[in-house]
Amino acid sequence: MGQLMVGASRRNITPPVGAWMAGFGNRDHGAERIHDELHARVTVLDDGNTQAAIVCRDLCFSGEDEMDLLAHMVWLETDLEREQLFVADSHTHSGPNTDRRADSKNRVWVENLAGVITGAIVEAQSAMRPAQLRLAQRPVQCGINRREKTADGTTVLGRNPDGPCDTVVDIACLQDAETGDPLVTLFRHAAHAVVMGSDNYAISADYPGAAAAFVERNTPGVAAFLCGCCGNINADPREGFENVAMLGRRL
Repeated sequence: MGQLMVGASRRNITPPVGAWMAGFGNRDHGAERIHDELHARVTVLDDGNTQAAIVCRDLCFSGEDEMDLLAHMVWLETDLEREQLFVADSHTHSGPNTDRRADSKNRVWVENLAGVITGAIVEAQSAMRPAQLRLAQRPVQCGINRREKTADGTTVLGRNPDGPCDTVVDIACLQDAETGDPLVTLFRHAAHAVVMGSDNYAISADYPGAAAAFVERNTPGVAAFLCGCCGNINADPREGFENVAMLGRRL
């Protein structure tokens, strides 16, 4: 194994107003406005033998058709095989739908998205520098278990402060080997990005995007969020962009 090399880039992937949104099935029209911009943050790593790209996106989910297109475009431009490409979506429920089916309302945007991300990977490859890895873990809680037991013994989607919940953030900082400055700060925490609920029609990266933006304002380099195993953990408190900003600062 040789010297670890790292390159990073960030691209704006905000959809247009009117884009169909993901995360809640009861929305009946497209996005009405953009509250905060969405980004794809790319980290390319090379140990002298193998290269890999980690793509962290302010999106809800990845579809198979979308990943087929992205993997093919990345391979054409970078020679990275599909198993060298890792896509991590923040799971914001206030982002656009990434369905690429023929009847998808967002199909053109999704196909353009693949080109933007491919370009970001190429940019990161061209900016690679010798790096070193530092790891940390810190206590934090941005969510609450949602399996609430009612008085009659049934379980509903609600708030259960006694249920399992993530109480830490894991951090991997890839630092410039010469200066020590962060090139990439990868951070992982588990809580659904649902501060904004189904009545929200404003595009937003929710609290993970607010956290990444906060880190980027206060440290060098790119900050990229990795969603943990958030199955039954919802963001808490919910409702209001003031809570999006507060949880972002907390994380």
